[in-house]
Amino acid sequence: MIDKAALEPIPGFPEWSPQEQVAWQGMFDAIRSGFERFGFRPIETPAVERNVILTAKQSGDTTREIYQLGRLNAEEGEADERDFSLHFDLTVPLARYVAQRAGEIAFPFRRYQMQPVWRGERPSAQQGRFRQFYQCDIDIIGDGALAPHYDAEIPAVIQRVFQDLAVGDFRIRINNRKIMSGFFAANGIAPDEVAGLMRSIDKIEKQGVDQFRKEMAGRSATVEQTESILAFFQFRGSLAETLAMLKGTAEKFGHAELNQGVAELTETVTLAENFGLTDERFAIDLGIARGLTYYTGTVYETTLLDAPHLGSVCSGGRYDDLAGHFTNRKLPGVGISIGLTRLFTGLVQMGRIKTDRDTIAPVLVARPLAEETHRYARLAQRLRDAGIATELYLEDKKLGKQFQYASRRGFRVAVIVHMDEIANGTVTLKNLASATQETVTEADFVAAVQKMLAETA
Repeated sequence: MIDKAALEPIPGFPEWSPQEQVAWQGMFDAIRSGFERFGFRPIETPAVERNVILTAKQSGDTTREIYQLGRLNAEEGEADERDFSLHFDLTVPLARYVAQRAGEIAFPFRRYQMQPVWRGERPSAQQGRFRQFYQCDIDIIGDGALAPHYDAEIPAVIQRVFQDLAVGDFRIRINNRKIMSGFFAANGIAPDEVAGLMRSIDKIEKQGVDQFRKEMAGRSATVEQTESILAFFQFRGSLAETLAMLKGTAEKFGHAELNQGVAELTETVTLAENFGLTDERFAIDLGIARGLTYYTGTVYETTLLDAPHLGSVCSGGRYDDLAGHFTNRKLPGVGISIGLTRLFTGLVQMGRIKTDRDTIAPVLVARPLAEETHRYARLAQRLRDAGIATELYLEDKKLGKQFQYASRRGFRVAVIVHMDEIANGTVTLKNLASATQETVTEADFVAAVQKMLAETA
């Protein structure tokens, strides 16, 4: 017999209990519904892509996290599958998908995609990190060009979804990578050092400013240079105050890329007001860059204010030339990804999400009389026809045992029909939370169940 330790899930590959899975599915469905409310439609791509696709524009940090495909016992002469790997996100497969189907897609192409991805993380060392996790993505792809209005719409989608999830206070942070690279260039930083410094700035929130100062000292930067850079990227103010500061900085340096980044960010923030974004949940954070190198302009990160340890639970940005590695056709895009697995796990640990339900169905039709199974089946079907998820108990157990089952599973309403109810044409409904019950006519019982469910929601 196999060692019991081998039955344990592998670290970093989550496996939920039925109760947790029910709660997880509720979040999954809420996010999907929010995406569809803004007109996004679903696609699904294979879990496996060619390595040349996945590594088309990735740094060493990313490629080290990619899981390569292989078989334990490939026969001699069979095709080598090591040229294939599991996708590490959903944006790169999307770029390949759109490049392949550009002739048949109506642009702008709005899609959502909710699938697992795989990365070689160290889950024991990094809280909230997984090797397999679900991402919930939306992207808007243009043909040749994509209006800046979409950069402003994306935060509106984030705001709506997180409001629907009822996860507490959150903040959507926005920046433009052209501001970062332009500011470095305007301060005399060599072009080949800019990408590394952008990643270092992006890590200040986790590593602190002292680490950044050490890096700058190692690059022979003066103290004045270092402190000037820190003051700029750590500026905190209202939307209006930050835009005013950026305008002044752009005028001071007169650097083309910096000017373009400031202009783009100013336009995006101004347009975002049309979608109901305000200082309450929307802020400019000049210190965010996003680690993936295909972002070329606007970038986003979303954090829960009372759970900063979770890091960004929703992030993304604009990528003007991602699909350029796969086609000569220019297909710019903008999008975001919600890290559902990290978000769900964190909220469960905080007690924000309850995992006390072991059932999708809120109603259990009891079976006190085995010979009346046909009657109970009809009652259950009437509830299902009305859109109420319902389970019919089919074990030969006493009614008390059936109630214990209902309580343990987390049903909210039990439907009971004894001989008296059959004789009177009635149905008894039991509110399992309050242990109260009422008897209604069989003709009215569906409406009565709906009412009881509404009262116990």
